[in-house]
Amino acid sequence: MAMDDVDCAEDKRAGAVSMVLGTDWVLPSSDRHRFFIVVKEELTQPEVLMKSRSSRPLFQLFALLLFALPVAALGGDDPPLPADCTEAMSTFEMNACAGAEFEKADVELNRVYKEAVASIPDMATGEQPFDKASWEEALRASQRAWIAFRDAECEDHVEMFWAGGSGRTVEIIGCKTEMTEQRTKDLKQRYEIE
Repeated sequence: MAMDDVDCAEDKRAGAVSMVLGTDWVLPSSDRHRFFIVVKEELTQPEVLMKSRSSRPLFQLFALLLFALPVAALGGDDPPLPADCTEAMSTFEMNACAGAEFEKADVELNRVYKEAVASIPDMATGEQPFDKASWEEALRASQRAWIAFRDAECEDHVEMFWAGGSGRTVEIIGCKTEMTEQRTKDLKQRYEIE
């Protein structure tokens, strides 16, 4: 429905503009003015009425139902992951297993990165640009650039090969895992970390 089709009135006391479509649910929109859009369950030809700020309790009820009903419909629990992720069959299981692998790789990278930073004082000299502060800044800049590259490569470039298919997410997560494991290996080698 276009704004031209809606009659709006300004509530002088509340300083708000309100509009209502139906009478069942109230959804507030944000901006300079407050608009309330009420959506009727059987919406055929919406009737436009004026409504005051007293619709806020309806919004709270709607918000509660919006978040509670999907959880109740799903039974509240996610399906269990297979004990061995090589047996993952559904897209959900594959994505969850890939996500768990990425989390492990990311934790290991963070551990190795902290060890690399901690080893810099032993490797640095007292002269710039090889002093401790310069070396730490170089490593931080390198890590930030690497993260940006990894995310661009995996989230933007790899996605192009999947055209929105269901294998897209697992492929993106797999790409990030593979690149994270390689970065960990590189840092271990450079900084002689076990």
